[in-house]
Amino acid sequence: MLKRIMAVVFALGMSATASANTCHYDFTAEGGEAYSLDHIVAFVTGEIRPRLGNDNTILDIHITERCPGKKPVVNTLGMNTKNLYLLTINKLPLPDHIVRYNNRLPLTLNKANFEHSLSLIADQDFLKFYAEGVTRSYQDVEEEIQQQKILKMLAFVFAEAPRFESAEVALKKTMAGNCSISWHDFDFALHNWSNMSRFVIDTETVGKKQYRGGGADQLLAPVTLKQEAAFLKAVEAGEDYRFSHNAVFGQYDYEC
Repeated sequence: MLKRIMAVVFALGMSATASANTCHYDFTAEGGEAYSLDHIVAFVTGEIRPRLGNDNTILDIHITERCPGKKPVVNTLGMNTKNLYLLTINKLPLPDHIVRYNNRLPLTLNKANFEHSLSLIADQDFLKFYAEGVTRSYQDVEEEIQQQKILKMLAFVFAEAPRFESAEVALKKTMAGNCSISWHDFDFALHNWSNMSRFVIDTETVGKKQYRGGGADQLLAPVTLKQEAAFLKAVEAGEDYRFSHNAVFGQYDYEC
C-alpha cells in the first residue's frame, strides 16, 4: 500500500504538499461558458469535442487559476481544431521535443496530479530547451521531462478525452477524486485514432453523435468503446486494417 501511495505522489515529481493545493480552476473555450473542475468532463465533451472540423484553426482554451491571497492567473492553451493537437501555451509555440513527448514517460492520471500539472503551467519556460546542441545539466534534463509530463497530462484531458469514449470514462472516474489509472493503459487507443476512425468509416458504423474533421472528414470524435473493441477484434483476426505496432492493447485497470 505504501508503494502505491508513493507512486501516485511522485508520478509527476510532485511534493507531498501538492495534494494540499487550495487553488480552484475554471475552464473556458473561446465563445463558450466557464466550467469548474467538477465539470471538466462536460467541458471537454461539450466545448472541445464539437470543435473538431476540417478547418486549420486555433481554439484557445483558457484555464483560470484562483488561489487564496493572489490575483487570478489565466493560462491559455492553443489547440488545432483540425486534429485536436495542443500547439501553443500562452500564445508561444511549443517546440517539437515538448509536443512529441517521450511516450514511455510514466504518468498516473488522477485528480491530484491533474491539479498539480495545472499549478505548474505559469512557471514553465517551454522554449528554454529549444536550441539544439546546447549542453544541459542533469537538472535541465529533469526540468524538460517535467515539461513533457505536464503537456502529456494536459493532452490526455483536453485532447484525448474528446477523441475517445474510453478516455472520457477515465476522466470521469479520476476526476471524481478516488481513482487513478496509468496513461499507458490507453496506448493502443491513443496511437490508433486515425486508424480507428478509418475503420469506423469503412465499416459504415459512424454514429449520429460523432463529429468529423481532419481536413477531409477522416477523423472521428469520439471513437466509442464499442467501435474500439470492434477495431481490436478485426486486427486480432488479421483483417487488413492499419494499426500501430508499438501499442499493444491493455486492460483499463483502475485503482480506486
